[in-house]
Order: sequence, then C-alpha cells, then structure tokens
Amino acid sequence: MKKITLLLTLVFSLIIFLNYVNLQSSFNDLIKKDIRNDGIHLYTHYDNFINPSIININFWNIDNDKTMADMDRIIFQLAEVLVDKTFEKVIFSFRFDKKYFIKGDYFKKIGEEFSYQNKIYLIRSFPEKLYKMDGSKAFSTWTGGLLGVMTKQMEDHNEFHKVWYLEEWAKLKM
Repeated sequence: MKKITLLLTLVFSLIIFLNYVNLQSSFNDLIKKDIRNDGIHLYTHYDNFINPSIININFWNIDNDKTMADMDRIIFQLAEVLVDKTFEKVIFSFRFDKKYFIKGDYFKKIGEEFSYQNKIYLIRSFPEKLYKMDGSKAFSTWTGGLLGVMTKQMEDHNEFHKVWYLEEWAKLKM
C-alpha cells in the first residue's frame, strides 16, 4: 500500500511539475515582464492536467483595477510566448468550469501576429473565432458597414468576457 501511495504521489507531482514548466511558468514570466499584468490571476495548464494537445486558461482572480483589455492583452501575450508550441485547442475556464475554446491554429496565428497586428483588430475579431464547449460557434461573423460590424464585434467581445468570468466573479464578490 505504501508503494502505491508513493507511486501515485510521484505521478501527481510529475504532472503538476510538467504543467508548471511547460505552461504556468510562461504565464508567470508575463506577469513579471509587464507590470500591467500584475493582479491578473490565471492558471494555465493542460486539459485535465494531462492532455498536452489542449491547454486551459483558467480564470481565478482579478484585481478591481483590471479591464477586459488587460485580459485580452495577457491572452495575446501568452499566445506570443507559446507560439512555437502546437495545440489542438485553447479553453477558457472560470475556476475549472469550461466556457469557450478557440482552435489551436488560431491561437498560434495570434502569437505570430501579436507584435505587429493592430490590437483593436485582434480584440474585435477574436469572438468570431470562439466556440462553445459543444463545438458550436459562440458568435457570428458580421458583415456590412464598418461601423455596424465593429459595434457588433465589440458587443460580442463584451459578452465573451461576461460569460467567461465577469458574471461569476461578480457573484463571488458579493
């Protein structure tokens, strides 16, 4: 029985270590490198801690002075840091409750383009690449006049943040 307990402890420790080294440490470095990220508490880990083809950006806590734009920036920065890695999908969770995902190739594209792409374009076009956990599209792709399209895209952007973490976070703070 002691051998099994020791073996399970070692396996669990190895899993936590690999998640930390391969994902969470990159996120922690972003916090240290950009003071604007201080106060955003996300945990990045493999899906169910064991599936390296899927990562989970797991919201835990955020300081009151942070905005949706701060959250967007850190997602985009994380994509840039992890650009050399290939993932099937990236999940957005609130304290282990999976809300949305994007495909890994889009996450890689964000990472490749972040240094030169217009940040407003990245923010407003992001929601149309999101999927609900059942695989259906979370938001529409809008067409028409620029002002109307941008308005709808930003409404979708706000809804993404609301569903991902804002509604649940507000309930916890009450």
